[in-house]
Amino acid sequence: STQSRSSAASDVYKRQGFARVKQKGKVGIIDVDGQKVMPAIFMDMGYYDEVLTPITKTGKWGYANAKVELAIPYQYNYAYNFKKGFAVVEDDTSKALINVENELVVPFGYSQIEVLDTLNILVEKDGVYGLLNFKVEPLVPVEYTSYQVKDSHIVFESDSSMVLFWRNSQTIIYKEE
Repeated sequence: STQSRSSAASDVYKRQGFARVKQKGKVGIIDVDGQKVMPAIFMDMGYYDEVLTPITKTGKWGYANAKVELAIPYQYNYAYNFKKGFAVVEDDTSKALINVENELVVPFGYSQIEVLDTLNILVEKDGVYGLLNFKVEPLVPVEYTSYQVKDSHIVFESDSSMVLFWRNSQTIIYKEE
């Protein structure tokens, strides 16, 4: 269920000085002094973020700003927290990546999307992995069955080939076919 994705084992959890609370079946946020930060008016929500917090009231997900105003409309089947200015969102069948203006950075069509850093987006489609930049240009083709992210590089492998992608220079430094 959608609710179980962001709900912790209990109705209250703490993260960075804020606590998620549940009152009369609705979810809100309080600070460490017990002051309301976001009223308990939502069906569910992600982790509190002072810029944009994922929320749902209607069954669809959107984002509220710190003033508890709807900043991004309820339009997604699920919405994850923003990371480095980008957030993964879901529709019925796949995931996409949006920016804080709700513009699609990576279009729907991927089963996994992860922002690794300010230059690289790891994607998975149909069980194979690859790497995109923020212009949605492939840095490593989406055709490898496994990957390992290291500090300086990322290794992509499939049964018959391997690619070593150097993160600093944004280039493939080794390719075995």
